[in-house]
Amino acid sequence: MKNYLIIIMFVFLLISCNSKSTKKINSKQINEETWTVTNTKIKERFFPTEKGFEKFDTIILNKNLQISIIKSDLDSYVIQESFDIENNKYVDKYRDSEINLIIKQNSKIILDTIFRKNQFSKFINEDFAKIAIFHNYWFEKIQDDTLEFLGVFNKPETDYSFAFNHYFNLKSKKFEVVELNEEND
Repeated sequence: MKNYLIIIMFVFLLISCNSKSTKKINSKQINEETWTVTNTKIKERFFPTEKGFEKFDTIILNKNLQISIIKSDLDSYVIQESFDIENNKYVDKYRDSEINLIIKQNSKIILDTIFRKNQFSKFINEDFAKIAIFHNYWFEKIQDDTLEFLGVFNKPETDYSFAFNHYFNLKSKKFEVVELNEEND
C-alpha cells in the first residue's frame, strides 16, 4: 500500500511539474508578443507637411481670358501604413486637395467653381477614390471656343492613376470629361 501511495504521489508530482513548465512557456510567449507591441514606434508623416495652396494664372490675350487654378490642401487624407525592419510603423497621410477654377473674360467672371474628388464618382470607382488623391489640375490649351484642362487622381507613390481631359466650352458654358489614355495622345 505504501508503494501504491508513493507511485500516486510521484505521478501527481510529474503532472504538476509538467503543468508549471507549460505555464512558463505560455508566459514567455505572451511577454515576447507584448514586447513586440510595446516596442513598436509609430511615426506619423504628412505629405505635404503643412496645408497650403498653389495658384496658377494663365492669360490668353486674343480671347481676353484669364484662367486661375487654385489647388488647396484639405484636412482629408489617404493613409498608407508600412513597417521597416526595426518594426517601426509609418503612417503616411497624403493630403487630398480641391481645385478652384476661375475663368474671366473681359474682366467678367464667367465661371467660378470648385472640383473635389467625389464629383468624379462617375469616372472613378469608390474603391479607387478611397486610395487616391486629387493630384493636380492644369490648363492645357484653347482650341476654337473650347478650353482644355488636364486632371489627375492618383494613389500616392505609385503609377496607379486616372488622368482625364476636361473640356470647357465658352459658348455653352458646359464641361465634358474624357478619360486620357494612349488612344487620346
